[in-house]
Amino acid sequence: MKIDELYHIIKKDLCDLFSYKLYDDAIEISTIHSTVNNKFVSVFIKVEENQQLILSDGGWIDEGLYGSVPDFQNEEILNHVMNFLINEYEVKSKEHPYTGIIFYYKFTNLKMLSADILDMTHFIQSMVNAIHLEYEERKVEEKKRRFAKEVKEYLSKKYDKRIEFGFKANNITFNAKLNLSKEYLLNFITGSNANYYNKNIADTAVKFQMINGQFNKLVIYDDQTEGFIPVKTKPYLDFLETKLKVKTVSWSNKDKLNEILI
Repeated sequence: MKIDELYHIIKKDLCDLFSYKLYDDAIEISTIHSTVNNKFVSVFIKVEENQQLILSDGGWIDEGLYGSVPDFQNEEILNHVMNFLINEYEVKSKEHPYTGIIFYYKFTNLKMLSADILDMTHFIQSMVNAIHLEYEERKVEEKKRRFAKEVKEYLSKKYDKRIEFGFKANNITFNAKLNLSKEYLLNFITGSNANYYNKNIADTAVKFQMINGQFNKLVIYDDQTEGFIPVKTKPYLDFLETKLKVKTVSWSNKDKLNEILI
């Protein structure tokens, strides 16, 4: 086999991965480029009456069809990213007069068609990636708030004035401190996916490592969330227990706090 034959094999295989779908007034090109949440990018081509070509995302970004709904009004950083990408790829945006859906588009011609499709693909890919990462961050923070609220309500009823939330030790903030015959520092752990869940455990481990031994340490972890995957999470929880001497209690077994806390 000649070395240059490899190029033709690769070119053919990659081209075969592209597909298309015809609509009344447009054609959808399904590309081989995917987003961070494993969605393949599509570019829509429409021919105007004057034979001018318009490339667009088909409104898919704004509709959330790539798996994440954008929130440009409330996210300043996401807005900066969007404006940068629009300028970088010379893309325009337009709101549909009836549906209110935002379309991202750019004009092109036959000479620049392939190059502009690649640019539009990179624009959509970058936009979706930024939106998805911001969306995941929002999910994580919302998950943390909901779980912390639930745990706080439970602990408040159970321990009343003996619990202090948002306690600082050595300028490090923990979810709570519990004053019984012993003093306990508490952290609550949850996450919308396994990566964020384990990152939460790792952050907790760092916090506990940075304080002295005057406190007993306890973690209440959310075992009822999709981010809790025992086979991935157990090594991290084992590290807390064996190396840092942290007591761990799952939320579904919270009654065990009666046995641990004295």
